[in-house]
Amino acid sequence: MRRIGDAPLIRRLLIGTALVLSALFLLLPLVAIFAQAFSQGVMVFWANVSNTFTLHAIGLTLVIALLTIPVCLVFGVALAWLVTRFSFPGRRILQTLIDIPFAVSPRCGWPDLPAALWPQRLDRLVAGRL
Repeated sequence: MRRIGDAPLIRRLLIGTALVLSALFLLLPLVAIFAQAFSQGVMVFWANVSNTFTLHAIGLTLVIALLTIPVCLVFGVALAWLVTRFSFPGRRILQTLIDIPFAVSPRCGWPDLPAALWPQRLDRLVAGRL
């Protein structure tokens, strides 16, 4: 039984379409970011990048990344090994907890969490509109 993607021409078209769409989703935001960054000229961009606060923020980001990547690597490999090799009570719950960040976008889900959980009065108090 032949599938739709078995023909060489169809397979190349599907792969090409996937590559073009992936490139667009990756490159268009980068182009927009650089266009906005350089919209007022290179000198304004360089003045903002060479600002003391910006340099400290970049340094802090690099330090935190260098500290967290090895920790995530060790715990990620350990959890993957644990979940795939052993059967234990709570395994399905652990798998669910591991999958939640992939299923819920942090940009969509987390900002709405306080609005869903907090009473309206407390929300206004925190926002300074009470």
